[in-house]
Amino acid sequence: MAFPKFLRWRSGLPLWIERMLAVLVAINVGLVLFDLSYVRLRDLYIRGDLYWQQSQQYRQQEYLQTVDVLAGILKREGLKSPAVEPLLARLRQQSIQLLIRNPPFRLRDRYGVLARIEQQFQQEMGTTSLQQAVEQFWSQESLERKGWRHQLAFFEQQIRPFLYFYEPVLPYDLIKGIEPYRDTQQYLFRVAELKQVLEQEGLQGAAVKPLLRELRDLSTDLMNEGNVGSFVQISGQGGTLVEIKHRIKQHIYGRDPAQHPTLPAPLELPYALGILQFIAPEVLWADKSAKEAFNQFWSQENLSAHSWEAELDFFEQRLQFLMQSLYYRHLGTNDRFVERFWLVDLPWMLWFSLEFLLRIVLMNRFGYSLSPQRQQLSWRDAVKQRWSDLFLLQPWLPQLRIVTAIVRLNQVKFPYLERLSMGLRLSFVTSFAQEMTQAVVSRGINQLQGTVSSGQLKRALFSPGTVPKRVYVDINETNEIQAIANRLWQVTACKVLPEIQPELEEFLQYQANQALQKSSFYRKLQRLPLVRRLPNQIAEKLAMQIAGAIAAGPQKAYQNNQTATPDPIGIALKERLVQRFRQTLRTELQQNHTFDEIEALLIDLLEEVKINYVNPVETQSKIPLQEDDDFQESLANTNAARSTLNPPPRQLEPGDRSEVNTP
Repeated sequence: MAFPKFLRWRSGLPLWIERMLAVLVAINVGLVLFDLSYVRLRDLYIRGDLYWQQSQQYRQQEYLQTVDVLAGILKREGLKSPAVEPLLARLRQQSIQLLIRNPPFRLRDRYGVLARIEQQFQQEMGTTSLQQAVEQFWSQESLERKGWRHQLAFFEQQIRPFLYFYEPVLPYDLIKGIEPYRDTQQYLFRVAELKQVLEQEGLQGAAVKPLLRELRDLSTDLMNEGNVGSFVQISGQGGTLVEIKHRIKQHIYGRDPAQHPTLPAPLELPYALGILQFIAPEVLWADKSAKEAFNQFWSQENLSAHSWEAELDFFEQRLQFLMQSLYYRHLGTNDRFVERFWLVDLPWMLWFSLEFLLRIVLMNRFGYSLSPQRQQLSWRDAVKQRWSDLFLLQPWLPQLRIVTAIVRLNQVKFPYLERLSMGLRLSFVTSFAQEMTQAVVSRGINQLQGTVSSGQLKRALFSPGTVPKRVYVDINETNEIQAIANRLWQVTACKVLPEIQPELEEFLQYQANQALQKSSFYRKLQRLPLVRRLPNQIAEKLAMQIAGAIAAGPQKAYQNNQTATPDPIGIALKERLVQRFRQTLRTELQQNHTFDEIEALLIDLLEEVKINYVNPVETQSKIPLQEDDDFQESLANTNAARSTLNPPPRQLEPGDRSEVNTP
């Protein structure tokens, strides 16, 4: 069957569709990662939501502005003012819109702000309907019967503080089974009410003492929650409660000199600098009680001595958000936390399943475009070709879908990842090869240093019979050392020496002239007119003959050696010369610890080669030398090698034949 024309690209779909599908997979992977990290990052989301909620409170602001205008008119003109009734009608309309039809509050149960406001209005007006309560409350008859001053005071203390109250509820909390912790919400209710009472009546108000007593009781209950191991430890929030304890103890006890903690001597300086509370806060007030700190904080004496405005500012800035971030998480029937991500993931899985089936059908019916002939594939082969899509169809390990996202994005080059992946692979391989090369060469040099220091080189040169013989494997039936020596001799005799013959003649002639200048006989000949040039001519001819012999002699000898018949006498003499040279060299090397000096110099040379070429200084400078294992091992090998050279080389005297003149 002919392949359809609209199937233009590799997988049988247009490129723009494939890119769109790949982006959808990437979005699903992002949603999975968001779900996995939601609980850990919920405090960050709560803080962002708090700022957003504070910027969206314009309806509450308009409502309270109308109340303030009404209060001003009542104070100036009284209840009989003609401007009062229009304002009351407007307040009734705003109340119904804000509290009944479209409330901005998130919690709709009996523990939320809306339920509290509804309860207060109904108790005040004696009705069971919120709409009837607000209509009666903002009526001229109610203001005349109960007194408008009483009505406005009730509104300021029981309603106004909660219109701006933040409820830490996020839309995704339902998926994780999270709801605000009721005890801390009640705690914050009382703090907001206390602040409003203090602003209206002052610290000596009649409602202040009951509120402070209730706050002390709630603080004790909250501290006991952490001690007995309840919700904060079950849901992983013990750290938040511990932070609350540290902050309240630091605030109460840190400002009292009489409460100075008893610390070890090493901790006195960090405490004096004020950094101990950040690096080890549990050490500071380990013997102090957080319950007593809260009891002292919520007391009239403390609020009077340190200004209740400053104390409430401390609470709002340092403790309020920590309490808002505490939450309660429900447990399921399987004794695990509630997890409803499948509700979010179900539409995605249905889509991925439908897409997978359509692709398999197309590949089985029309063929796979990656194949040269676009042959039709069996069901099994079609599934193999789309193996990465199988990760999209399982809900147990959704994080594995990142494999599918990477494969698809790479296939459609959106973005173009091939160059990046190639660079990463090349960087990894290059770094690995460099490290491997340095390690291998360093180990080889270390072994060579160990061989020299252990005396194996010395035994091989001077006592070859003591070296254990090993089976040598020859791979090409050629003596490579002899072949290399012959090749070097050929290049030197036939190429190098003939080329440097002019310079060699000049050097020899100069040396001959210098020698003649020191002769008294030569200076006498310089005074005779006819033989004045004779010594110079002799020196020139002698230099030319010597240079020619040096330059051309080895070349002729090499050529004769390659073409002429072997000369038994010449071969014997050469072998005799080589043997005599070897014996003499061996004897001289053993005189005056010469070979010991050569061993020490060779070990130092190998160490310098390793430091300067195998592990360059610029790469070693990135880490301290005392922490570099290779450097320490090399240094140990060098010191060990030097220590084995016993006795140490003596100082050379100027008259020694073996004196070494270093440039």
